[in-house]
Parts: sequence; C-alpha cells; structure tokens
Amino acid sequence: MKNVLNSGKPYRFIRSITKALAVMAVCIAAFVTKAQAQDTAQKARLNELLKSYYTVKDALVAGNSNAASAGATAFVKNINGVSYQVISEGNVN
Repeated sequence: MKNVLNSGKPYRFIRSITKALAVMAVCIAAFVTKAQAQDTAQKARLNELLKSYYTVKDALVAGNSNAASAGATAFVKNINGVSYQVISEGNVN
C-alpha cells in the first residue's frame, strides 16, 4: 500500500481548497467594493439634491425668481437621478 502522504493527494487537495478560498475572497472583495462605490454615488446624489433644494429655498426667501427658477430646474434634474430605494420609506410620503 502506498503511503497517502507520499502520494501527493493531500497536497493537491489543500492546494485546490486554497485556490477556491482565494477566488471566493476576490469575489467578496469585488462585491463589497462595488457596493461601497454605489453607496458613495447615492450619497453624492442626495447631497446634490439637498443643495439644489436649499438654492430654491434661499432664492424664494430673497425674492429672486430667476434664481428660484434655475434652482428648481436643477432640483428636478437631481431628484430624477435619485433612486427611491435609497430614500427611507418614512421619508417618501
């Protein structure tokens, strides 16, 4: 009978498990990175939405209809770019 340790089978088995774990780690890292990038992009969109809202508000308070109109156009553009899934359910209504 051959000795199992000398046959190389455990080494190949460990090596294949190591490769599988490495592939899984790379996939998980890619998924997490993509999720973080999407989260950052959504936060940037929400930030721009808030800025455009304040632009409209400030222009209306100041009585500047031209600035309010331009701000409203930017606000509509920004709100159309925000996914409703990002906004919490309590804030949608």
